[in-house]
Amino acid sequence: MYLEDPALKPALEAAKQGAFAAAASQSRRYMWEELNSCFDADMLKLMADWHITGRDLEHLGKEVLSIYRMKTVLTQEKDLRRFLIARAYDLGQDTLDRGGLEEALRFFQLAAALSPDPVFAHAARMFESIRVLIDEVRREGARIEPVPGACTVASVVWGDVYVDNYLNYMIRSLLAPGNLPGLQDRDLHFSILTTPAGRGRIEAHPAYVSMCHYARVHIFTFPEDLTSISDPTNPSYAYYQLYGAMDHMNIAFCREFGSHAFFLPVDCIVARNTLANLLHYVENGYDAVGMTNMVANREHFLPRLDALFGAAPVLDVSGRQLADLALLSLHQETYGNMVIPENENWSRWARDMFWPVYGGVHARCVYVHPLCVSGQALRRDFDMMYKWVDLTLAACLFTTPGDYPRFKLVANTEEAYITNFATEQRKFESTNRPFEPLLFAEGAKSTRGVHRWFLTQPQFIPCSPSMRTHRDPDADVSEVLDHLQRLGPL
Repeated sequence: MYLEDPALKPALEAAKQGAFAAAASQSRRYMWEELNSCFDADMLKLMADWHITGRDLEHLGKEVLSIYRMKTVLTQEKDLRRFLIARAYDLGQDTLDRGGLEEALRFFQLAAALSPDPVFAHAARMFESIRVLIDEVRREGARIEPVPGACTVASVVWGDVYVDNYLNYMIRSLLAPGNLPGLQDRDLHFSILTTPAGRGRIEAHPAYVSMCHYARVHIFTFPEDLTSISDPTNPSYAYYQLYGAMDHMNIAFCREFGSHAFFLPVDCIVARNTLANLLHYVENGYDAVGMTNMVANREHFLPRLDALFGAAPVLDVSGRQLADLALLSLHQETYGNMVIPENENWSRWARDMFWPVYGGVHARCVYVHPLCVSGQALRRDFDMMYKWVDLTLAACLFTTPGDYPRFKLVANTEEAYITNFATEQRKFESTNRPFEPLLFAEGAKSTRGVHRWFLTQPQFIPCSPSMRTHRDPDADVSEVLDHLQRLGPL
């Protein structure tokens, strides 16, 4: 076996001592010497992992990629060829986790050139577009004179249904007191990532006039064909990656002039006073603010909302009203996370737990969509993973236990709240079993330290649920954390 080869001993010793760059260098020399006489795909995988762990992306993108390209083209073994192509794509994803945009693109391009798999082609096309787009975004941000307290509402939206939801509901709710009107003394911006068709739809809508009244609107476009990778009602990994990569364009925009960022889902309603209260936390020592929320079934939620509030230009609604409306039309995404006797089909990958009681719903979560992030935090030196912000941004910004308390989870949603809504056609995998702490932990065992810390932060959603729990949230969370430490030690 290659690990027993004496020629590789210096690389293995260096890796044991944590000198991954040296290990990678030694392994490259070994691989080139052995390439023509013998070849071990496992060794190549290990060598690539060392380069990534040691952050030696330059040599990963040059020499390791060269070996992949040469061996993939020359090999006559179909299984080995398939393995190498798939591994090239995986290496691209791993490299993104270290902020290696250029290196990741080269691996995606290699996989796409050697395989007809549409996922590989989409990744290459996406990051070719992003390489161009990020320069445009940075130039636009650099033209803005830095002003203390500047704020940007960051959005990613495409498709007629989602653009219309964004304009007819989310933007209307931003016009409520304590949202955009509460920030009129600020330097306000919208940063919107969309397609050319989306841009036309936004600029033709009456709400666009209101957006321009309160803020400078910056619209950046990406190719329409990138959105064809999957149906939004059944999102694939590639769909989410497109969304997350474009949100990182918003981050790049804000970094240029030090703006705070509001990352608001396009299919949500924002309760009155939310933006002002989120910003208050950011400007009083916190780096980010977020919360969990109950997701509503779009097909039932929006008609009820329309019946109560009509189509007035301003959608002025409280957090309690939003929560009560959501309870009348809960999406499977949230009902599957309700800790109640009636829920006998717990969500397999639940990110929240909800315990309904008299007067409201207790909530805990492992993943948090950061609704507001300070400009100072965004300008830190951290790896841009180019993946969805609710799963990765907190882990990038809050890396040690001492950092975690700088992320504020809103304890009571009367001060700030949003309600997401999603089509009932969108389904989430379930367990066909009632809740138990071990079930939740099994679906969350890959979470990082900050995500587990989120679980320790109680949140309460004031509302009037008809459901009731018989379980104690603190006891359930304690048991979940014990299971997590056993299943996936940090």
